[in-house]
Amino acid sequence: MWHSDVSYELQPPGLTTFFLLAQPKTGGDTLFTSQVATLKKLSSQFVAFLRTLKAVHSGIEQADFSRSGRRGGIVRREPVENIHPVVRRHPVTGEEALYVNRQFTRRIVGLKREESETILKFLYDHIDKSGDNQARVKWEPGTVVLWDNRITAHILSSGVMELVLPLKLKDLLVQPSSILPLEWDHSMPLVGLLSSVQAYCRGEFWAWDPKITTPPGLYIMSLLLKSVFMFKCTLPMLRLTTVLALLSLPPALTQLLCSHKRMRPPTSLSPTVESLVISAFPIAWFFGFLYYTEAPSLVFVVLTVVAASQDRHWVAAMVFGPDQLRAVPGAAPPKKLHDPPALAAGPYDLVRSISSAPYIIVDILSSMIPYVFVLVIFGGFVLWNGGIVLGDKANHVPAFHVPQLYYFIAFSTAFGWPILISGPGGPLSLAREVRRRMFGSKIRTSITILVSIAMSATVKLFTLVLPYEQWHALN
Repeated sequence: MWHSDVSYELQPPGLTTFFLLAQPKTGGDTLFTSQVATLKKLSSQFVAFLRTLKAVHSGIEQADFSRSGRRGGIVRREPVENIHPVVRRHPVTGEEALYVNRQFTRRIVGLKREESETILKFLYDHIDKSGDNQARVKWEPGTVVLWDNRITAHILSSGVMELVLPLKLKDLLVQPSSILPLEWDHSMPLVGLLSSVQAYCRGEFWAWDPKITTPPGLYIMSLLLKSVFMFKCTLPMLRLTTVLALLSLPPALTQLLCSHKRMRPPTSLSPTVESLVISAFPIAWFFGFLYYTEAPSLVFVVLTVVAASQDRHWVAAMVFGPDQLRAVPGAAPPKKLHDPPALAAGPYDLVRSISSAPYIIVDILSSMIPYVFVLVIFGGFVLWNGGIVLGDKANHVPAFHVPQLYYFIAFSTAFGWPILISGPGGPLSLAREVRRRMFGSKIRTSITILVSIAMSATVKLFTLVLPYEQWHALN
């Protein structure tokens, strides 16, 4: 029977590897069929109906067959039943695939028995007769087959192999765990974003996945690139959005660094060496090759600071958006604000900076009007939305997550070691300076101990685990 391996599991296998070490003299080949192509052969209206259905997959019958003695009588654990969508979306490619099979699918949830059997029989026959979707593997010693169990079904082409299988066939089957079905996939940010942007590519601009907490800015960027380059909305092509954002980071950082150093930026888009080094930060590159918001958001943050430092505050506030407001105050500090260099500052400089802040309000008032305007709009959205979380409020809870600051500092320090050891005096001077600042006096030692205790307490009290991340950790 056509089947996908152990589809009755809550988390069925993803990629399956099968390689043959030895074989009997008689036996059949194995046929594979694409459940993606099988689904595409059906009418769009019928596929839309299938998307609303879920089916029960059961391993009980297989276990009972084994217990009867016809298959060795071994049952490793109690069999399970689980419910999966009839149409699943691949978590990487975003393609939809039919997910039913004769061997393990038992019934469609919510339908009468006659309705369920009629639909399933039609789908089984459709799979059987889709010969142009099939590929045949003729087994020989040393043959290796790798298939995607999420979108592929297979069947033995001859019953002879079943008789000799326990006696002479030697094989090794490797099946790593895969993603969860569609209803779980969409609680995962990357998968949900992919599904949503593909809806935009189909012209479904009002489609909204309630589990997504990201505004559609990333989708719009992808649609603009799609119209320019005429590419399809597959994952490799969609990643072009974040890759181009990553490639635009060095020119943007060049503007920021030149503004910070009070230097005239290059007349062309040629980046400086320093901006290239900073852009090569490993975390930035990691997210630059995922279809996610980090790389584009980083570019917009940098451009926001650049615009603010050039006194183009309406551009910074209205074009680059409210998400980057937190970067503006440090872009161009007024002269009256006490703001010494970090390495030269002491504990009392913090008090002086706070005490000098009221005297600069008049100077920055006109510059703050654009940002106040955006804040008012944002406050109205929070009131209308019933909170700051956009979309899935069950799995995304706003909270004070202090440990994230520690993670950021630790990663920045770890990946910034070339700069840290390149200062005057080299690594030894750096180590002496760190020791002096942490333990150079009784006061500094006391502060270090108190800060360490406070950090430990915040890690204990404020470390958060999102509900779907907790579920994956337990399973």
